[in-house]
Amino acid sequence: MNETLKLVLVGQQGAGKTSLLQSHRQQEFRAHNAATVAVDYSTVKNVEVNGQLFDISIWDTAGQERFRSITRMSLQNTNVAILCFDLSDPDSYRHTQGWLDFLQVNCSPDMGIIIVGTKMDLPTFYVKEDLQKYLLTLNSQKQLKLFLTSAKTSEGIAETFQYAYEQGAKIKMKALQIDKSILLVPPNKQSIQKTQSYRKKYFQGCYCC
Repeated sequence: MNETLKLVLVGQQGAGKTSLLQSHRQQEFRAHNAATVAVDYSTVKNVEVNGQLFDISIWDTAGQERFRSITRMSLQNTNVAILCFDLSDPDSYRHTQGWLDFLQVNCSPDMGIIIVGTKMDLPTFYVKEDLQKYLLTLNSQKQLKLFLTSAKTSEGIAETFQYAYEQGAKIKMKALQIDKSILLVPPNKQSIQKTQSYRKKYFQGCYCC
């Protein structure tokens, strides 16, 4: 059975998350998408990443405040979060730090985070060099990777998700190796003696420490 990589898209309403995902999955662009209600997800099976097969689960979450608790639950066991903002919307850009704080509070510190600027086919005041400098000012526990994309032209889409898959695979395999190492550590003599003592007291009718 393949291991599953979980990716979650987050960001303000209208940040282009759904269009980004449609361009990746279906190689199509829709000028107008209905706002995502709560969460939408799909799984692609047997995707080769770093020489190993994975099932990729991608979750597209709603950006509205009223769905924030559902987004929080959707982030459980996530390997990589893709934080999107609209390059043509200064308000979407300004919310990047708030979403980053949300991810760092509600997710494992081992989870990867990618910042994605969307709609680069539209007029924007931002250039990549300035955005990269801005990322350095964000309150983040890790180095952030930036991608600029357009669902309309497909620019940057393949690179974004390829990087997300590769990072997710590294994080997933590292976690599995840690789990296996814990299982393989033999119990020490003191823990065995403590367990045997507890069992003896239990069967003699003594439940004290």
